[in-house]
Amino acid sequence: AWVTDQLQLLAKHGRAEASKPASTKNPGVLGKWFSQFLKKNAKQRLKKIDPGAVEKKHTLPLPPSYKDFISTVGAFSFEDLMGIKGFTATVLPPTKLDFKDYRAGRVLDLDEEQSKIDGVVFASTDHGDVFVFDVSTKSGEYPVFWHDHEQNTLEPFAPNFAECIKRFSQKN
Repeated sequence: AWVTDQLQLLAKHGRAEASKPASTKNPGVLGKWFSQFLKKNAKQRLKKIDPGAVEKKHTLPLPPSYKDFISTVGAFSFEDLMGIKGFTATVLPPTKLDFKDYRAGRVLDLDEEQSKIDGVVFASTDHGDVFVFDVSTKSGEYPVFWHDHEQNTLEPFAPNFAECIKRFSQKN
């Protein structure tokens, strides 16, 4: 319920689309935007990436939009996130995802609600912050949270990976 409330709050402030699931198969605005982003940033000679092996090893499905992104664009860095000059995040390939350090109850000194977030790191920053999928929802497109290491908080960032990429690319 808390995650839903936070995602609605993001939507209210124009930071996310409230009820549209992200996927390149989604005919909605975000699906079209995400598909265009993938086309524009596709790498011609991208090394074959197999997210399936990582999913099998960790018995956890990765979001379809993440798999589309990583198999089309590969690891990718976004600069000046949230309008902060020099704040760069890099989307990690499946073999670099952190399935251990941000799982529910692992990050010390979070409040009760934040400690329930079952995070898998998919992007890291040069400043020590990370972006995680909250896999506690057990859905294909997980909500995204930002771990601000200086404040030691897990903040809602986007309702799904495609929205996160949109925010990254728009630097907001």
